[in-house]
Amino acid sequence: MPGYRKAVAILMFAVTAWYSEARAGDTPTYSISIVPQFDHRRIEAIWRPIIERLEPMTGFHFQLVMEPTIPAFEKALNAGAYDFAYMNPYHYVVAHRLQGYQPIVRDVENDLYGVVVVAKGTGHRSGPSSQRSGQDL
Repeated sequence: MPGYRKAVAILMFAVTAWYSEARAGDTPTYSISIVPQFDHRRIEAIWRPIIERLEPMTGFHFQLVMEPTIPAFEKALNAGAYDFAYMNPYHYVVAHRLQGYQPIVRDVENDLYGVVVVAKGTGHRSGPSSQRSGQDL
């Protein structure tokens, strides 16, 4: 689980940098989904604290969307259903091709790498610094 702590810190920095100019009274809600490779309770235990830290830092709400199965996640992801998603590289390749999802953070501390992507049309193309795009963080 130590890799998640680093990914959490990077994700919070990236989202905070992008959305730091929140307008008063305007509180958008962004969906975030995680590929369901674990039991929903474990996903909730890992990601709920991340969301709870992101919300006051950004001024936005994040709705954690958990699909019942990996095929259900893939179907929704490939339809562009999420604003943010955490997935493995295979899912990213397909989601990028079908919906234009862009990577903003990747987890490199595990044997199977993961990436956090942002939906096409948000205006965001890379992390806080374009010079860091695609690099290990």
